[in-house]
Amino acid sequence: MRRKGKKVFKPAAITEYVVVLMERKGQAAMEYLMTYGWALLVIVIVISVLLLLNIGPSPQCNLDDQSIRCDQTLPVLANVSNQPTLFVVINNGRSDGIAVTGVACSKDTSAAPTYVTPFTAVNISAGARATVSFKCTDASGVQKGSTFSGKLYVQYTSNNDPANFPAHTTSGAIVAKYS
Repeated sequence: MRRKGKKVFKPAAITEYVVVLMERKGQAAMEYLMTYGWALLVIVIVISVLLLLNIGPSPQCNLDDQSIRCDQTLPVLANVSNQPTLFVVINNGRSDGIAVTGVACSKDTSAAPTYVTPFTAVNISAGARATVSFKCTDASGVQKGSTFSGKLYVQYTSNNDPANFPAHTTSGAIVAKYS
């Protein structure tokens, strides 16, 4: 007996209907897995290439004082006499000469600097640049090929400063590759 408006399924028809539904769900699941599988594969390949090329923090030096700044030449950390030595090229953008009287580097960016002693002052004429090198004891644990990140402190006096005038200080972030 049939009721109006409702279909009656025979057992064979119900089995076919279930099989068709399962095939559609299986296809949707496979499409989902394939789409996200390809995306995941691309991400893994990109990360592998970045690790292979050793792309990490690039060497940089950014001092706060705009007139005393690091040169375009990137800072380098090297092993000199079994001591990590930092080489930084400093530009003097001031209208007068300066004498760099102290430098320091620190991994702890909030700590007060401990300036390198003894340090021979480096004179830089107005508009000129000079390489300053000093032992960076905070970089002693850095392995060759890796990078040192921290803060660079530069203490200097101006040629126009009166006698016994306190030294100026500028600081900024530094990332140097240990080569």
